[in-house]
Amino acid sequence: MLYMVVERFKDAPAIYRRLHEKGRMMPEGLEYVSSWIDVDLKICWQLMRAEDKSLSRLGSIIGRIWRTSK
Repeated sequence: MLYMVVERFKDAPAIYRRLHEKGRMMPEGLEYVSSWIDVDLKICWQLMRAEDKSLSRLGSIIGRIWRTSK
């Protein structure tokens, strides 16, 4: 199953620093496919893949990762 994750950044440089330092921090079973970002570095569209349908809670999983990684 493919998922489109849309993120809105307030501080893109901080996000990219964290990505460089800690990696994507995705749960097991979730595969990064590709991403696109707008020219203002404010919105990022990410395509993810998961074979396990229990990952349908993807939004809450990603939210938890982001809250605990600040």
